[in-house]
Amino acid sequence: MTFEKLLEIADDENVSVKQDKIPHLNGLYINNEIILSDDLVTQAEKKVVLAEELGHHFCNYGNIIDQNDIRNRKEEYRGKKWAYKKLVTFEKIVEAFEIGITCRYCLAEYLGVTEKFLANAVEFYHNKYGIYKEYNDYLICFEPLGVIERSNYATYRKAR
Repeated sequence: MTFEKLLEIADDENVSVKQDKIPHLNGLYINNEIILSDDLVTQAEKKVVLAEELGHHFCNYGNIIDQNDIRNRKEEYRGKKWAYKKLVTFEKIVEAFEIGITCRYCLAEYLGVTEKFLANAVEFYHNKYGIYKEYNDYLICFEPLGVIERSNYATYRKAR
């Protein structure tokens, strides 16, 4: 999903998006407004933060800025999960594999996300599904990250 598509989602939800100074935060969602920090430099950073803040719009209630409260940390994670599912889809992981992308750095670049966000998304999927997830005619492995075509799965299992 592109940054522009995320902006369209925000617009459809009547959520305004602007960039401004916000000390100690990369982004903030409050009262149908998303503020992206001026400190965000790359398009990938802006895209990741916008997706997370949209996740808060769809998934959270109230003020969750105080991350010392465990309930707020859980709400923060709900917003991040929304972003992971939107920006690091199984379809896009397989698509990247099919065009020859095999390293995390290249996958992050292909998806237009930061390497840290990709690592966190993979960890989320690993925690949710285990070592792999079957998707169409593929196995998406989370440890180590990779994709195996189902037709090659028997060969892969023998080699391990």
